[in-house]
Amino acid sequence: SPSASFINDTDSGLYSIGADNLGVTVGGTKMIDVNTSRVEITTELNIQKGGFATTTTPHIRFENDVNTGIGLTTSDEITIFSSTAELAKFRWNRIEFIACVQGNDQNALSPMYTFYIDTNTGMYREGTDILGFSSGGVNQLSLSTTTATFAGLLYAPDCVVSTPSYSFTNDTDSGL
Repeated sequence: SPSASFINDTDSGLYSIGADNLGVTVGGTKMIDVNTSRVEITTELNIQKGGFATTTTPHIRFENDVNTGIGLTTSDEITIFSSTAELAKFRWNRIEFIACVQGNDQNALSPMYTFYIDTNTGMYREGTDILGFSSGGVNQLSLSTTTATFAGLLYAPDCVVSTPSYSFTNDTDSGL
C-alpha cells in the first residue's frame, strides 16, 4: 500500500519505488513512475481538454512556450503547432505538411526523400536550383530552371508520322 494514501482509498496514492524514484498508484496499480531521468506513464494517457486544440491552445504544450505543441484539431486529426501556426497535420490516411519541409542535399546514391524499403531511389537536391531523381542509386533525371536532363535512354511508344510520341503543345503534328 502507498505511503501517502486516502482514508477511504488505501490502495491509491504516492509511494517510494526505490532511491530517487516516486510512484503513483491507483487501485493498487502503478500508473506513474518518476525518477531522476524520466517520467513513465505505465497506462494509457487520455488527454481530455474541452473542445479541439487551436494554434494558441495546443493540448500538449510547454510551460515556457504555450503556443507550441500537439493537439487534436478535429476528429481523427492531430496537428503540430509552433508559434501560433500549424506545421503538420496527421490524418488516418495522409500527412499534410503546412510548413516548408527541408532536408540535406544528399546525392543519387542516398536521396533525401526516399522509400522505406528502397533507400537509393528518390528525390534530392543536386545543386543550386537543380532537382535530381534517382533509381538504384543512379541519377535518372535532373530538372533545372531551364532544362530537363535524362541520364539514360528515353523510350517512346510506337507511333506514326502524323502522331509523334513526343510533340509540342501548340503543334501536335511535329515532333519525334
